[in-house]
Formats: sequence, C-alpha cells, structure tokens
Amino acid sequence: MRIVSDSKSIQRNQTIARWTLIIGISVLVLALFANLYVAIPMFGNNTPDVQLTPQQNQLTIFSFVGLLIGYTLTTISTSINSRFGRRPDKGLQAALRGSSDAFALFNYSLGANHVLAAPSGTYVLIPKYQNGVIQCKDGKWKHAGQSGLARFFFRQDALGNPTMDAKLEVDALQRHLKKHAPDLAIEPQPIVVFMSPRAVLDVDGSPVPAVQVKQLKDFVRKQHRRPGIPADVQARLSEGLTGESTKE
Repeated sequence: MRIVSDSKSIQRNQTIARWTLIIGISVLVLALFANLYVAIPMFGNNTPDVQLTPQQNQLTIFSFVGLLIGYTLTTISTSINSRFGRRPDKGLQAALRGSSDAFALFNYSLGANHVLAAPSGTYVLIPKYQNGVIQCKDGKWKHAGQSGLARFFFRQDALGNPTMDAKLEVDALQRHLKKHAPDLAIEPQPIVVFMSPRAVLDVDGSPVPAVQVKQLKDFVRKQHRRPGIPADVQARLSEGLTGESTKE
C-alpha cells in the first residue's frame, strides 16, 4: 500500500494547535486573575452600593473579553488537534497494513482529510474517537451515556453529526478532483471509522457506513467494484505535494 501524506501541513497545524492552546490558556489565566483582583476587595466591603473605580471597570471588561477570547482559542486548538494532533492517519495506516500495492491512502492531500484509493473504489474516511455506545437510529446519531458535562471534564470530543461530516468531506474531495482532474468521474463512498477499540456500534440506521477501525480493511475488500482513481491520475495528483510518499 502506498501512503501519501502532506507532512508539512501536519507539522504546521500541530504547531498552530500547540501555540493556540498555550495562548488561550494564558489569556484565561490572566482573565481569571483580573476578575479576582476586582472581586476580592468587594467581598470584604460591607458598604452598600459599592462603586467600581475606572481601573476596576477596565479590569472587569478585560476579564469578560479575555474569557471569551481564551475559550475561543482553546476551542480552535482542540478542533485542530483532533484532526492533526492525534495523527488519525497513523491509525488508519495501521488498520490497512498488509494491503496490496493497488491500495493508496492519501492524507491531507486531496481536499478531504483521508482518502483511500482501492481496487473496489474510492473511499473518504472520517475518523471518530468516541468510546462507549454509539447509536444511529433513522439517521440521528447519539453517543449513549455520555453527557455534555462528562465530555467537558474528561475532554472527549462531541460526536457531532457524522453523516454531515461525511458529506462535507466527500464534497471537499470532489472539489479538489474537479480542479485537478476534471475528466475523472467517480462516486466516492464515505466511511465513518471509529478509532477506539472501546466503541460499541449500534448504527443500523446510519445513512453512511460506519465501522470500527479493525473492520476497515475487510469492509473495503468486500465492496463491489466501482470506478476509482486510476494509478496514473493518483501519480499526477501526488506531483508537487510538499510531503511524503511511502510504501509499506
């Protein structure tokens, strides 16, 4: 199997995620201290109708703005880290290890994050890291037993809507191919891949295929053959890529 990854993009986004998190946490800490600097003297003052000084008013405004900016930066960092920090490409690569030379895994290089070119067709892989029971009934996804509060304390990503994620990723691939290989007519199939071995899937009602990562290789091999990306087109799409191309 051939692996094509835009390693420079991965490194760049990992750096952005790291520094965005550092700056976001720093701003949150400063905002907290500013808020305490204003609040603590007020707790010890029994005088009714306490008036804030101009400096205290400025610090109060800074604390609220700082909390908003800090929260936004840490959220952005978490989002970028979920795509690049965890290196889902490595997990997908391990799951597909042993596939023939007819397989090619493109990471961050064809518009969509992860694209698998296989003899049976072209697949857009959407990795998810949730644990526990994952349900999909009538197209509605649910992470059973995982409340928003638990996700906050244990820093587990929200499941979101994998169906919509799959559509966005397929659209991204199609736009890239329309620009770089306009004569190529294919219908990519999305696959939602749950990376955690502790994920339990109850997804018979899912409009898109969803599998555990250990099932990915067998699932792809059992699909009916459909038009895919020819080898010469794969090579052309890989030209000029500022990354790495390896075989295993």
